Amino acid sequence: MLNGVKSIDQFAQTQGSSIEEASLRFSPPPQQRISQPIWKTAARNLKTAVNLPDEAEFPLLAAKNFNDLNHFRGHHQYYLELPNNHFVAYRDVYSPSLRALALAQLMQPQDILIGVSALWLHTGFVADTMSELSLARIDGRKRNGIVRKKIPSNHLMQVENVAATTPSRTALDLLLQDLELGITALPKLIRVGSDILQIQQIALQMTGVPGINRVRSVLRQLREVPSLCAPHISHNADAPNNILTNQPTTAHP
Repeated sequence: MLNGVKSIDQFAQTQGSSIEEASLRFSPPPQQRISQPIWKTAARNLKTAVNLPDEAEFPLLAAKNFNDLNHFRGHHQYYLELPNNHFVAYRDVYSPSLRALALAQLMQPQDILIGVSALWLHTGFVADTMSELSLARIDGRKRNGIVRKKIPSNHLMQVENVAATTPSRTALDLLLQDLELGITALPKLIRVGSDILQIQQIALQMTGVPGINRVRSVLRQLREVPSLCAPHISHNADAPNNILTNQPTTAHP
């Protein structure tokens, strides 16, 4: 990123390249720097071919003006829109760790990814817009756009420095939110570590939740589907498995 260059158009001019070529290299500074050890650990574990300098930040792309915004949205097959006019190239977020590193710059401490945002973190599947994140809170503080719900600590996990609901809790939340979406997402979440029996157990523990009886009935039927009940094999080399054992028994989003 060159000093004084604030848009893709300017960057392209300085490099003598097209906007499409420049947008792949243009990376304005994000709101929050990811700590060097986190980036280096992810790069080492994933064996990413980077050769980046120590001060490198995850390559979020910020739309600084309407031209940038129109460019990214006009090439939505290559870029995913994140909050605050930030975008990320799909090719840069092919694993849970890399998706977590991208989202970490747009979240506040104590935020928890839930619902469709947790689904994207775990699987890379975009079920809805990611321009607004689905969040809960560990510390119970209120903030605009934050869902209030109690989430037991054993339903939470951490991917890099991002907290999220586990694949099984995410699957149950999606079934409760939108049954059709939940059933669509279920095989994807099972491939990264969820399990029908596990989801059923969580559903049985939940009482007084609107729609829970219907979801329990659906889960009983889904147990008869062989492909959903077979032992899962994770296809993610860095499938997240770091449980938040240091959190209280319940969180109050």
